[in-house]
Amino acid sequence: MKFLSTVGLGRAAVWSVWLTVLLGLGACDDASSSGAAACDPGAVCQCTKKSDCLATDDCVNNQCVPAGQAAQNTAANSTNAASTSNSGSTSTSGSTTGAGGDAGATSTGSAGAAGESGSTGGTGGNDAGPPAVVIVLDRSTSADQEFDDGASRWEAIVAALTEEDGPVEENAASAALGVLDYTGFQGGTCPEFGDGIDPQLDNYDAVSEYITGISLPEEEKSETPTREAIERGANMLSGSSGRRALILITDSVTDDTCMTFDNQGCVSQAYYAAQQAYAAGVRTYILGVSDVPDDYLQGVANAGTGQAVQDFNAGSCGPPNQQPETSEQGGSAPFWEATDTSGISSSLSEIFQAIGAD
Repeated sequence: MKFLSTVGLGRAAVWSVWLTVLLGLGACDDASSSGAAACDPGAVCQCTKKSDCLATDDCVNNQCVPAGQAAQNTAANSTNAASTSNSGSTSTSGSTTGAGGDAGATSTGSAGAAGESGSTGGTGGNDAGPPAVVIVLDRSTSADQEFDDGASRWEAIVAALTEEDGPVEENAASAALGVLDYTGFQGGTCPEFGDGIDPQLDNYDAVSEYITGISLPEEEKSETPTREAIERGANMLSGSSGRRALILITDSVTDDTCMTFDNQGCVSQAYYAAQQAYAAGVRTYILGVSDVPDDYLQGVANAGTGQAVQDFNAGSCGPPNQQPETSEQGGSAPFWEATDTSGISSSLSEIFQAIGAD
């Protein structure tokens, strides 16, 4: 309450002024101070400082309000604003087809639209800088299996990623590119990551040289801990200001984490990691090499781009509080499949286009 000067007023006038204030506004002084009176219940008390209010109140915008209420209102407003900025629309543009034919590359489903430009949570970043992309490579021992043309899956992947004037080189000037390769071993190191390459612009030579130097494990069998790989890849993008994306290239469904091996239920952990990455502003695009099950590819694609993951029953894997959100009706985000070098190359071109469009 703003105090009135009594200089020059008679005693009657002084009491008249105070009575008017008390009846109209309620007294708003600190109840702990001498002569303080409490605000009437329901009254709106004006103030210029905290001591004008009850001890349990704060002075906010020249009104006495219960302590903590202003902070709660501010937090609620911030939450509402964040929710509004992060909300994006979903389009159903129909299915798209990759190279097909001899290339063997297909993309299935329709892409969901990104949220408003400038929003970061769950939109793949913003337009404050060039896109940043980490290529995440599953280098488990199954990649040594051969295609019909005699080349191994791994050889086809390396050839597509390092080909002259191919999709990686073509996008190196406009996107900051990095690489992460992963596998793991039961009873040994898990996950096992290579040194990797952090994303940078004009990084093709370093990326190409690194990929060419990757070798598959000599052991008879290694694992595919995809959750851990998605988490590491998303972390590599944490310092990037533009759109952020992972391109996950794998030749098998993930049935492993580094806590549970050979368990089909562990697809849940790949979905969970992709959903968490998306919530942090990192999209995940998946390319299956060879005969990776479509339902798995669709699940990762949906989780990685903010669409619904369809309910699945593949058993239990991972902590109960670290499971993906699912729904009866899943989304239809695009995913890609390829069965040779040409198919991998054309799929990569489409994925880079999708990153630029989302």
